[in-house]
Amino acid sequence: MSPLSPRAGSPFPLERFALGNGLAVLLSPDRSLPLVSFQLHVLAGSRNERPGITGISHLFEHMMFNGAAKYGRKQFDRTLEREGGSSNASTSWDATIYHEEFPPAALRTVIDLEADRLRSLSITEESLRSEGGVVREERRVSVENDPDGDLFERLYAVAFDAHPYGAPIVGWMSDLEAMTVEDLRAYFATYYAPGNALLVVAGDFDPADARDAIRSSFEDIPPGTPPPTVRTVEPAQKGEKRFTLHREAEVPAVAIAFHGPRAADASDPFLLDLAGRILAGGESGRLVRRLLRLEESALAVHFETPWTIDPGLAFAFAKVAPPADPARVEAAILEELDRLASEEIPAEEFERARSALVSESLRHLRTVRGRAEAIGQAETLFGDGALAFSLPARYRALEPGPVRELAGRIFRASNRTVATLLPSGS
Repeated sequence: MSPLSPRAGSPFPLERFALGNGLAVLLSPDRSLPLVSFQLHVLAGSRNERPGITGISHLFEHMMFNGAAKYGRKQFDRTLEREGGSSNASTSWDATIYHEEFPPAALRTVIDLEADRLRSLSITEESLRSEGGVVREERRVSVENDPDGDLFERLYAVAFDAHPYGAPIVGWMSDLEAMTVEDLRAYFATYYAPGNALLVVAGDFDPADARDAIRSSFEDIPPGTPPPTVRTVEPAQKGEKRFTLHREAEVPAVAIAFHGPRAADASDPFLLDLAGRILAGGESGRLVRRLLRLEESALAVHFETPWTIDPGLAFAFAKVAPPADPARVEAAILEELDRLASEEIPAEEFERARSALVSESLRHLRTVRGRAEAIGQAETLFGDGALAFSLPARYRALEPGPVRELAGRIFRASNRTVATLLPSGS
């Protein structure tokens, strides 16, 4: 058992222990505010899916609220709300996260609720019909009826030749329509096992009480067998990919994606975050100033740098302001990417972007939910939850030269996929 004391340079204590069935637990007590965040991180996302069951991880995000042996259908939230708490969940490429926030007195109830559904989730034809319908409607709203969602789904499908990141997190509609109870039960038995999960507790609680309650509720859940590893490695892209999407939309849009690093690749993800901040961080971002303020050729622009277990995508996105030409907006974005790689970054601009990332990571650690999320993400991506507390220092240590070098290495023509959305009839 790790000592319950702050790591050097961190104001927060962190204890890690594991149960006999493989369940990893991270505790970070903080008595300054009477609130607790309890999170179950299941290491299963779209990365772990195969053709035929795409979207199953996201489907479980909904299925997990449909009752188990002790707390029946729809009783999870009702029980939690009676204790003054609330819950939510999210699915990413790499994990599905369930989180609850509640007063300290509700801790044992929440532990009992979470253990009940991990042990004995009800997976029936009725719950599949109900939640499957909800997920299919979510797909219709977020992808089929949303031009931007449609564009990004196709962007990922085109950018990835082999890796499962190319499939949508929400799943392909044909897979969602064909999903069976047998598919769900097999997936649950494989991925919702203690050895493939992580509990994170942050906030106002007594560590000894939490340890005792977690052991009492979770220890007897069978460990399951280790899930299959993700073997597929995306081959290096050797030439620009490009496509145009014609569909009903209010305005054109342009998205440009680049294959990037893994989250665990030394300083690269931090450098890429800083490059993204220089390009589109707030009103001072280069793309924001040029496209929105100077040329007035875009209605919105941003640059995203998601962290993932395997190499993922970084991408620029701009909604074009008619009558501007999408090709000119694309050219402007590429010019700014090239300029970042080829010119010295002004000291003031660099410091502003770096300070913004430091402040953002510190703000995330100030709330119990943000701290629990950061600990869980660090454990999932880096293998060490305590690294969550070192993120501000990692950003502070960045220098301009490596940012330029990374920009030249990542923002290459042969490494990009360009997607253009054109409203039907244009």
